Amino acid sequence: MATDWIILPHSMVNEMKAYPDEQLSIKETIYRNMEGRYTGIGAYEHKEAIAAIRNDLTRNISKVLTDLQDEVSFALDKQVGDRPQWKEMYVFGDVLQIVSRLSARTFVGLPLCRDDEWIRVTIDLTVDIIAGVNAVKKYPQWVRPLIGSFLPEVRRIKQNKTFLQDKIRQTVEAVVRAHKLTGGEKPTAEDVSDEDVTDENHNLIHWVIRNFKDPSLVTAKEMGLIVEVVAFAAIHTTGMALSHALFDLAAWPYVAKELREEIEAVIAEENYPDRKLRKTSLPKLKKLDSFIKESQRMNPPGIRKSLFCPFLPLSLISLFGTRN
Repeated sequence: MATDWIILPHSMVNEMKAYPDEQLSIKETIYRNMEGRYTGIGAYEHKEAIAAIRNDLTRNISKVLTDLQDEVSFALDKQVGDRPQWKEMYVFGDVLQIVSRLSARTFVGLPLCRDDEWIRVTIDLTVDIIAGVNAVKKYPQWVRPLIGSFLPEVRRIKQNKTFLQDKIRQTVEAVVRAHKLTGGEKPTAEDVSDEDVTDENHNLIHWVIRNFKDPSLVTAKEMGLIVEVVAFAAIHTTGMALSHALFDLAAWPYVAKELREEIEAVIAEENYPDRKLRKTSLPKLKKLDSFIKESQRMNPPGIRKSLFCPFLPLSLISLFGTRN
């Protein structure tokens, strides 16, 4: 059944926001469109994840930027390498590999962000979820509760969930153990009592657990669901945006020279010994910011007819909401 689209002018945004969830709910829309009963997307509420993304991730942006610059160097060496000659590449596929590694560095940290199996699953799970949605939608509503959970595509989604949970179990247990060892206080980057929880490796898992009322009760299963939604929402959308940006640079190569000059000027101005960008660097990269925005404006993923339209442009916070 075709989806009806209603396009409203910008002037109606505030009016739409004023409607209660009982009348107009993006969370309910996500749950229904994504067949949340079978895929799990939109079926759970994770207020702790919302708080971690809004607060902890923002407060730690300086550290995140440093980690990402380390990781992008590793990822580019792995995917591209230092080659004197031209290399033929599958742009979107290689970009997804890089984006997945960068996302994992922030989501789960080292060493998991460099686990090739983790990278493969977190890339594939988006396609697997969409395949599951499409498989369920082939059947009438009254049949879905009878066969939905047994469809091969839905079982694949469940396998991915189990994989994620098993992979992060050690990290989750270490953070929970650190909480218990601090006498009930939430462990922070400055106050860590577990050998597996270090100042150098704080990530979304740590931040989310710290936002629970009782971190000692958090399980790998619960954190696995959060990581799944984050990966689903972030990796392919970012990969699309970055791929389009690279194609735009190829179409207008003179822009690359200007962007390099701007970045080099900011690095020289701030004069850090490691030549890395800091939080204070970002507002100064005006040309880069304009270029990325224009590339995204000209290549919006939610308007194109593709396997992922119209679900991927949804925000992380919307996906973490519960249905009514």
